[in-house]
Amino acid sequence: MIRAFVAIPLPDSLLPACRAAARVAISGRKVPEENLHLTLVFLGTQETRRLEDLAEALEVLRPPPVTVHLTGLDVLAGFKLSRHLVATVEPEKGLLQLQEAVERAARRVDIALERRRFRPHVTVVRDCIDPTLPPWTAVPEASALSFSLFRTTLKKHGAEYDALATYPLPGAPDH
Repeated sequence: MIRAFVAIPLPDSLLPACRAAARVAISGRKVPEENLHLTLVFLGTQETRRLEDLAEALEVLRPPPVTVHLTGLDVLAGFKLSRHLVATVEPEKGLLQLQEAVERAARRVDIALERRRFRPHVTVVRDCIDPTLPPWTAVPEASALSFSLFRTTLKKHGAEYDALATYPLPGAPDH
């Protein structure tokens, strides 16, 4: 059984804004830069065969170009009583179309998904004391280059993410 999700790795040009956002948290665990991502669909714990089927289904998707535009900071409830500092993301048309297509693909291969509203964001600090949210400095948008099917491995120091499969998005080099 594998704990998994589908997400867009954060474009490099947006990393400085997330680093700056993480500095406002009084406490908590800063998400390492290599783990910053925008979750499209959380899959929970799945059998390997189901994830292989999903990987094949994602391969044939023809998603539109996706722009990631960070719009501000917020604090969201996490598991149990935890709070997470997040950078909110503009729910632009291409992003919403990709998220819906990934969700449909998961359901087609019989992955049961939680019914929850898609709130695009990038978690920058986990388990934080509610920070005072500073005014947001405008951040340029960036084109997403790809999305990936990730495996999560929970460790003492936090989660580790490994891409099981990666899919280029329109506008990415060599696409």
